[in-house]
Amino acid sequence: MTVILTADQFAFIHEKCQRIFANSIFAVSLQNERLYAATDGNAIESYLFEDGQPDGVLSRFSAPATHMCFSSSGSVVVVGAR
Repeated sequence: MTVILTADQFAFIHEKCQRIFANSIFAVSLQNERLYAATDGNAIESYLFEDGQPDGVLSRFSAPATHMCFSSSGSVVVVGAR
């Protein structure tokens, strides 16, 4: 599913990501009030969207993930790399 953001929504998410992440990020997804990021630490990290507090690691890999997609219910995530 593709979501079209307004310029204000994009700016809000971009600013939030800059404050939360110290690492390089390769993919970002917003799902169920959590911001998920594929980082250069080879992990999918979860953060609470409102305050940016870390919420755990969803999964780890042997290389950085570059793509991430959640099912519409949020119960399934598919992660891949190039």
